[in-house]
Amino acid sequence: MKLSPNRHYLVTDDNQPFFYLADTAWMLFYRPTLKDIAIYLDDRKSKGFTVIMPLLLREYGLTDLVNCEGARPFIENDPTRPNETFFRRVDFIMKMLAERGFTIALLPTWGVYVGALWVGESEPPNFNPGKRGPEIFDERTAYIYGEYLGRRYRDFPVIWVLGGDRNPVNDTYRRRWESLAAGLNVGDGGKHLMTYHPIAVNSSSQWFHESDWLDFNMIQTSTRWDLDNAALVLADYNCAPTKPVLDGETRYEDSYENFSDKRGAWGRRITAHQVRKSAYNAMFSGALGHTYGCRDVWYFYEPSDQPPPKDLKTHWKTAKDFDGAFQMGILRDLLTRYPFHKLIPAQNHEIVVHGYGADGTFTPAARADDSSFALVYVPEYMPVWVDTACLGGEFVRVSWFDPRTGQTMLVGQYPAQGVERFVPPFATEPDFILILERVA
Repeated sequence: MKLSPNRHYLVTDDNQPFFYLADTAWMLFYRPTLKDIAIYLDDRKSKGFTVIMPLLLREYGLTDLVNCEGARPFIENDPTRPNETFFRRVDFIMKMLAERGFTIALLPTWGVYVGALWVGESEPPNFNPGKRGPEIFDERTAYIYGEYLGRRYRDFPVIWVLGGDRNPVNDTYRRRWESLAAGLNVGDGGKHLMTYHPIAVNSSSQWFHESDWLDFNMIQTSTRWDLDNAALVLADYNCAPTKPVLDGETRYEDSYENFSDKRGAWGRRITAHQVRKSAYNAMFSGALGHTYGCRDVWYFYEPSDQPPPKDLKTHWKTAKDFDGAFQMGILRDLLTRYPFHKLIPAQNHEIVVHGYGADGTFTPAARADDSSFALVYVPEYMPVWVDTACLGGEFVRVSWFDPRTGQTMLVGQYPAQGVERFVPPFATEPDFILILERVA
């Protein structure tokens, strides 16, 4: 995998655009049996996912750092002494992923083992110091561990994801992450791309945009209702030097907003509509791809788990078939027919000239770099006014696309010479994509 010539998306080694459609599977190496892993991977393959995002050192602390077979990743919690029993099982799962054609967005560690969420005066009121966690990595051990992983997984289809839900809140922690990156680069010979996963709501560009090891930026918007992730993607899209950008952790389907049912509006559960919003907002704003997630699935939750973890209620084998997971495949199908890698986000309302901010909503739009087509995401049932001359030519063919079903409905053909008003076809459905195609 490498960056595209324009440095806005990824391409394979044979220079084909790569549609990055990821599913978070944080506990893949810890909770499910090998049989269940095969069920999960075959399901995600059938739904169109191309990337799986697991975690080598799981969150919650050293007590829980043990897989379903009772193996720990390190001997005596020393990251310079990897446990071969643990990593042999990881090897087998990595082969399962590679055999199915997945790219593996692999996190070497959750951030708790590298550095705290907050330090000293930056800690919020009533912060629990225990959340600083067991910092088992310093610069030396981070480098050794990184070199070990880079060498061991050099020949797998890996993208390294540093950070693990942490911001480098001071120079000490930043140097630890940079040492991990340096070790990975030495171990795999610089063979694999690398990015950084911060806490919500942030981007890796805030700390590492000009770092040589950071190949593309990752933002985290997490489970926030109607958060304007498009603005965050656009900000990184416009950064110099140019690097691709990805929303690497976003609205978990069927989770409570911010994982809490006790804080007023946060009691809402994330719907498939909210999942679609975050995906189309990102893709029409210049993202290289998108990351889907479901908390029941990434934990591989089963109702027999006691005590039940926070915010989980549905068996993962049921939750894997939530509507939003299917609809990510529909998004990929649409952006294969209308190639995602051609899209240039419309940042000055040159496509949607009115109705782009109705009722506080945002209507992201993008056109192909050759002006052959344009796409508009209409996130709620509302009219939009579109400049039919935005693609040039004599005529424009207009259709509606249903992101729930993949159905396309022709509206008609219009002279490419002015502003036209368009209303989604069904008031009973919240969101649609408007497709404009230049006609000779």
